Amino acid sequence: MFPFTGPMEIELLCFNGRHPRINMNTITIHRKDLTWFSSWFLHRDFSGKISANFIFRKFTGAVNRLYKMVNPLENWKWEQKQIVDFIHDGDFPIVVLMVAPFSNFMLADAIKNMGYCGKLVLDIGDPLYKNSAMPGAEDLIYQQIERKGLEASDALIVTNLATLDFYRNTFGYLNAIEVIPNGYKPFGNSGSDDIHFDFTAIKAIYAGAIYPKLRPVDPLLEAIQALQDQKVKLSLFSTGVKVPLCPSIFYSERVSSEELAISYDEANLLVYIDNNYGIQSSSKIYELLSLQKPILFLYTYESDNYRYCTQFPWVDFVRNEAGAIRSKLLSILGTKGNYSAANLDILAEYTWQNTARHYFDFLARL
Repeated sequence: MFPFTGPMEIELLCFNGRHPRINMNTITIHRKDLTWFSSWFLHRDFSGKISANFIFRKFTGAVNRLYKMVNPLENWKWEQKQIVDFIHDGDFPIVVLMVAPFSNFMLADAIKNMGYCGKLVLDIGDPLYKNSAMPGAEDLIYQQIERKGLEASDALIVTNLATLDFYRNTFGYLNAIEVIPNGYKPFGNSGSDDIHFDFTAIKAIYAGAIYPKLRPVDPLLEAIQALQDQKVKLSLFSTGVKVPLCPSIFYSERVSSEELAISYDEANLLVYIDNNYGIQSSSKIYELLSLQKPILFLYTYESDNYRYCTQFPWVDFVRNEAGAIRSKLLSILGTKGNYSAANLDILAEYTWQNTARHYFDFLARL
């Protein structure tokens, strides 16, 4: 988070959980406790309330699964009354709702219904309706929920032009929409004129979420497994992936940001897997580009991310198919050389510091 120091007074409302507490001199932070039911049944991972009693733990897990079955969205709507009451008792000219979870679309409607007269801004990463990561069977319900939230808002902040067009064309949204891409924290060798590569041995790394249909990793794993007799290795950091028994693949589900930074530093090939379909808001690609190492960009169609990356010489595009990936890795194995670090300076626009300035400049104009 960028510590904003302008004329705008910022107050942040959050819930207490097991996650590290943050304190910032430039922001007033208000903390609320989850209800007992939410702590033990709905948000056990967030609150850290996981019982040591086997029977009670299984019971709370069963209740959690049952609740998810009968609710179209996340279980955070149980906590919305605390938020509505807090805003009602305060005097806030602008309220910004981060629409993560998606149930905050319902929260926006509730805030307007209680009589809030200030500017209500929704900060949206991905649309809910037609979201490629959500169950399609619930689309009509999602559309109704999203429409009510949008109708309650005075402005939107979205991460890309595709999302802006989606809200204009699909929902006929007429209020202000500002495009502010997800930011990234720069680290690596920024400022170099050239990007050197040495693929005497390939040490690739992928870190990020995996979805079997939307963003599959199986073609990459299959390619690495086929090359296990070659000097090709992959470090994979994700969750819920079925990884084949292969000495060339290192897999970990949990890693600290410090450990991940070390792994990035040790790797000589960064892997980016683009979505197979839908709208994607990705700050990951900016982060990888800033590391100034060769990137293997796996794709199935020429998305906005694909087109954006074509201006960087150190990005190599390969279809997300096992055969194509295997052929590409074999073709670069044993090679050395340099890429021009052309256009690296344009990435500065997407650092957290610069996107934060853009963010608060927009709020100041409302």
